[in-house]
Amino acid sequence: MSRLTGFIFVLGVLMIGAASMMAFDAYMNDDRKDAVRAEINTQLDEGAARYEERREDGCRRRCGFFGKIAAMVTELRDGVFSGVPFDPETGLPQAPEGWTAVPYDLALTEAIVGQKMERTVLVSSTSNKLLMHFDDMAKAAQTGAVRFYRKDGMAIAMALEISREGLRAEPKRKARVPGNAQPSQIVVDGLPFMRHAQVSVDALTDKRTPVAYHSYSMNLDGQVDIKVIALAPDAEVYRFLASFDLEPIVEKLPHQPFGYAAGKDSISTAQLSPQTD
Repeated sequence: MSRLTGFIFVLGVLMIGAASMMAFDAYMNDDRKDAVRAEINTQLDEGAARYEERREDGCRRRCGFFGKIAAMVTELRDGVFSGVPFDPETGLPQAPEGWTAVPYDLALTEAIVGQKMERTVLVSSTSNKLLMHFDDMAKAAQTGAVRFYRKDGMAIAMALEISREGLRAEPKRKARVPGNAQPSQIVVDGLPFMRHAQVSVDALTDKRTPVAYHSYSMNLDGQVDIKVIALAPDAEVYRFLASFDLEPIVEKLPHQPFGYAAGKDSISTAQLSPQTD
């Protein structure tokens, strides 16, 4: 008798649970489901963003448990279930006249930067971060691409990264200026390339070491990030960047970057005059 009573009790609990789930499912219409899904994605994105910021600041192991889990979940979610609006290879410019395009090679990147890459999860110098970033983008088939350009002993490398998180984010009202950088006079379709200080900073000691290469970047409201490193005179780099056309990229993005204006380019004649570094 006791077994029958127990069976009836368990069956009753299951029936109540099933009824509750059915009632909850009926309550959760499409609009409510979309709202809950959006809220969960927002919290995951915010947690992952905080985790990445702490990692960049050198938190090493103590970057936050929730942030680490959020970063893992968003990476899996974005990598498996989300596509990108264009092939990053097609976003890189063709070689301008006089230049030759060359496939990615780590040794070529190291030659521009002037040091060997040290693959590490710990805090490292600006130069080593650039090497790792270019290497990562070259291996990120869906979201990143790298291309080299050569001319008469000069070398320029450009990396393009598509951010799934940035593609989902709300449009920004103003452009974000990265640290240790200032707007250059190279404006492509209304958007400036940022010129970074010609030094490599050790994040642990704050030691600043002068470098021979030039470093530029452009961020399209978090949707696409473009990095350029060059071992060439300023005038050659400026001419190269001025030939870049953003329209094929922007027309495929969900949000037009702040300040974008097709065909609005500018570059000073002084920058284009022959000079050597």
